[in-house]
Formats: sequence, C-alpha cells, structure tokens
Amino acid sequence: MVFDQGYRPLATNHISLGPSGAANSFDPVAAMTMCPRCGSSFLQPLRCEAKGSDVVLVELRCSECMTWLKAPHTRADMRELDRRQAEHRGETLAAYEKLVAESMQALADRWRQALELDLVGADDFAITPLRGGRSQGG
Repeated sequence: MVFDQGYRPLATNHISLGPSGAANSFDPVAAMTMCPRCGSSFLQPLRCEAKGSDVVLVELRCSECMTWLKAPHTRADMRELDRRQAEHRGETLAAYEKLVAESMQALADRWRQALELDLVGADDFAITPLRGGRSQGG
C-alpha cells in the first residue's frame, strides 16, 4: 500500500499482515514495534518526513526479512523507536564483546597447547624470500 493521500497516525491495534510486494510498495505497522511479515523487532528507519506538528511519515526496513514499511507515526512513536534502537545496540554490542572474548580465549588456549606440545618454533616466524626478491613475513 503506497500512502499518497492524507497522512494520519495508525491505530495501535491495526497491523497489516501482507508482505511488501513490489519495489516501492509498503505495508503499515503499528507504532513501529515489529515487522508485520516476520515479527522481528529489528526495524531500521530509512527516511522520515514531517507531515504535521506531531506526525512523521517513516520508511522502515526489517533487518530480518527485508520487508519495507511506510506509515505515519507520532513523535512519541519516534522516541520509542530511538529507545528501542539504543536497547538493541546495547544487546548487539554485549553479544559482540562476549563472542570476541570467547574467540580470544579459544585462540589463547590453542596457542598454549601448541607451545606445550612444542609445535611452534622460531622457524615459524622466519622471514622467507618470495619470487622477485621480496620477503614474506615480519
């Protein structure tokens, strides 16, 4: 559904369950809480345009199923979207930091095992010449 007539905030109990369909067509979603197609709460705002003192027309894209949504929302809805995005950023950062720490710990454990088994020596770090007179490593 393309919004080309008057803009009004959606009722919070109305959610269209149809997919976005062809390019440049959109489905509305109530208060930007979830994707009407897959239920994901990872909605990314792409563009917004003020349509009144308290109404903003917002284009969103679902990060999970790539559905595009376009609907008018209130400024309060926009503040809630900002809050949710900050929350999701925090969750993503915490998960990333946990994975990095686990990965680094696994690498350190493998390095320790390799050293204990005498599988690593100075020759593993030697600079070796390549064709054309250049050296590799170091």
